[in-house]
Amino acid sequence: IPVITRQIRSEIEESFGRSVFETVVSKSIKIEEAIAGRTGVISLPGTGNSKISSEIASLGEEILCRLGVEPRVV
Repeated sequence: IPVITRQIRSEIEESFGRSVFETVVSKSIKIEEAIAGRTGVISLPGTGNSKISSEIASLGEEILCRLGVEPRVV
């Protein structure tokens, strides 16, 4: 992780504390493509077993955990 990214995350954590998610989603062209196409990242071709797909799944699990919902196994 670049130094500037760590510094920014540190400042965000100082400001928002435990509200900050542990999961970090990397900057990716796939995310930009999903935004432009108004579709989900997971549904884009070539993201099936990608790092970004894994990060998005982890973020989803973390959100469900914070909501007290048991994640479904798909």
